Amino acid sequence: MRNKAIAITAFAVLIIVGIALGIGIAIRPAQDIERHEPVVPEPTEIQLPEEYIEMPPYESYLKAFLTDTGYTFSQTEKNGFVYYELFSADQNPVGFVLPGVGQGWAGPIFMFVKTDTVGTIRRVHVFKHSETPIYVVGLDGFLSTFAGFKAGEELEWQSDIHGLTGATLTAEAVIEAVRDIGQTALEKGILR
Repeated sequence: MRNKAIAITAFAVLIIVGIALGIGIAIRPAQDIERHEPVVPEPTEIQLPEEYIEMPPYESYLKAFLTDTGYTFSQTEKNGFVYYELFSADQNPVGFVLPGVGQGWAGPIFMFVKTDTVGTIRRVHVFKHSETPIYVVGLDGFLSTFAGFKAGEELEWQSDIHGLTGATLTAEAVIEAVRDIGQTALEKGILR
């Protein structure tokens, strides 16, 4: 009888381990088989979905991002790049919100980069991602370290930008996306 109980328990443990491994394999990003490294596409390979470029589905994210600032915004497009101009309560231009997306470990990381009128980053905000929650616990502190740098500037993790320990791919994806968003705005003539 005891042997039968041990056999049933062992079988149950094997099933649970098998399911856990199957789930782990299913949610891992693609890997380079030879080097055993995650495959992260080049920024030029990442395309914003059409629904992201259109404002209505993301208007609530932008409104939440600007809560308590007193700013209003106007959607603008220049040379194929959709962005938002920011205005003070008396309708003076105060800066821009540049939307973008980076490729994190678990999928796209959607963000806004807020700049002043001369292109200095004032705030970076991630409004949607699929990263593992435990790895992005310090995300807000990490994002606050971008403030004061020029949009499009080459920044390095743990040198210029600090925080988000243990989430190397996520941190590097955000840094790369912020840089690419700024460089695109510079190339399109939005920032100077």
